[in-house]
Amino acid sequence: MKKYVVGLLLVIGSILFIPNVKVEASNCYFLNYNGICMTEVEYNNLLNMGFTESEINYMDENTYLENKDLIGHVASVSTKYYKDTYYYQDGEIITTSELVTEDEYNHTGEIMLQDPSGLRQGGAGILSVLNGFTETTYKRLDAYIIEQSSNLRYKTTLNWKIMPSKRSYDIIAIGLQPYYVYSPGNRAFAQHYCTTGGACTTTNAATVKNFEGGVGATFKLPDGSMSEMSSYIYTDVAKAIGNTLTELHAYGDYSHATSNVTQSQGSNYYTVGTSGIGLYSEVSGYYDSINYANAVWYGSW
Repeated sequence: MKKYVVGLLLVIGSILFIPNVKVEASNCYFLNYNGICMTEVEYNNLLNMGFTESEINYMDENTYLENKDLIGHVASVSTKYYKDTYYYQDGEIITTSELVTEDEYNHTGEIMLQDPSGLRQGGAGILSVLNGFTETTYKRLDAYIIEQSSNLRYKTTLNWKIMPSKRSYDIIAIGLQPYYVYSPGNRAFAQHYCTTGGACTTTNAATVKNFEGGVGATFKLPDGSMSEMSSYIYTDVAKAIGNTLTELHAYGDYSHATSNVTQSQGSNYYTVGTSGIGLYSEVSGYYDSINYANAVWYGSW
């Protein structure tokens, strides 16, 4: 693993301005974007709990404090890459989604337009969609199962490779098998984004809900020109039955709003279960639909 070297003066300054995160300068292995100084043990603990290097770099203090001393490891991960096409015509949207290879995802170029004038710059940098516009986006979905000493953690992560022009209230969720496990309430959501000007933000703003079959979060995508945009949700799970469990599934899913929806619509008209996100008829026409990612765990619990 690459070791991050941080200047002594920067480390000392960060400790002065973050009094709750007290790490000796000599033990500072990684200083993240928010000025949190981490030891090598803490950094590796976070990696083993399913956080990516990017998520650790932009992690807020509360998430760091809640997870830095946890001991676990990623037992299963399922990754899917999607190419989504949106055709806007006369107020209607025709969407298609297809799975692509990791190689195509990694080597895709800039957004492809049939009509280069299809995106129009509006106020505050908001992009509006013109009639007859075709948009292609790429995104990556990961579902994780993380083993801990006495329980498991399920996690879903969504990363945009090419940003969507429509920015409304999206939904991210992790589904579980309710007969075997349940969410006892320890859950978290975060959204991270960076503008093309280099300003980065991590926020926990969302409507997070527990369902019998999982946990979901509804949140607003940021407006403006973005170079990075991602989100994640996780929940610890506990056994619901006394029998020994030898196989479990975590169902990671994401629904992107292709039309303007309100926070109330995005929060109240869906459920989460073994098929991922289930949209109610009131909003199903306002979101795209992708195949969920299914992480599978084998063991004895």
